[in-house]
Amino acid sequence: SMPSAVGGRNLHQMLAHKGRMYVLGGWHGDTRPYYRDVWFAPIDTDGSLGSFVATTSLPDDPDTTQDHGQFSAHVSDDGVLTVATRTRIHTADVLADGQVGAFESFGPVEDLFHRNYGNGSLVMHNGHLVLVDPHKTFVFALDVNGRPVQVVGQVNNPAELHCMSAYVWDGNVYVATSTWTDPHQSTQGVLYRIDGLPAAACAPGSCGGSPVVCDDSNPCTHHSCD
Repeated sequence: SMPSAVGGRNLHQMLAHKGRMYVLGGWHGDTRPYYRDVWFAPIDTDGSLGSFVATTSLPDDPDTTQDHGQFSAHVSDDGVLTVATRTRIHTADVLADGQVGAFESFGPVEDLFHRNYGNGSLVMHNGHLVLVDPHKTFVFALDVNGRPVQVVGQVNNPAELHCMSAYVWDGNVYVATSTWTDPHQSTQGVLYRIDGLPAAACAPGSCGGSPVVCDDSNPCTHHSCD
């Protein structure tokens, strides 16, 4: 069963990475503190879950006391776990044994502020980290270790987005969301494409965008440019 310190768990994030399921944070009532715990369990060959093990907790966001009921999480193929809380981006390595390493924080990010009734959503696009928030979409340049180093773009969303999931398909970022008549009444599912995002950080033979120092001789790495 899903781990829970007190009562149930809602508004958490779940991620799968290299044969393991991760459960992060969550909420269990307006009068109770938000969860900061992180757990993982092996996914067996028949699809069932093994026993959950606790690992490094989510970091505090000093700009808010209610950050872990409204947050986004993403894990890259090379094992960088990224968590966006109300005003900051936190990253940690997922180690070979499944444990999560120490978190590093970036921010606060100007104009970033997750709303109560709709988490943001994180994806990788054109070598950048993209965070879709309710009102804006933020684009972050990454260093060679997959950590955000600066905001290289932001665009206004086509509408106010709530309870969203972002996806990359055919080179575009799409967001599945809903329109609301008030903060507690979802009325219709909608799919938007987020346009105006920066082009790829690197292309064969040339580099564009905001340069980031790399530690190898390749003029275009999978994250950045020399």
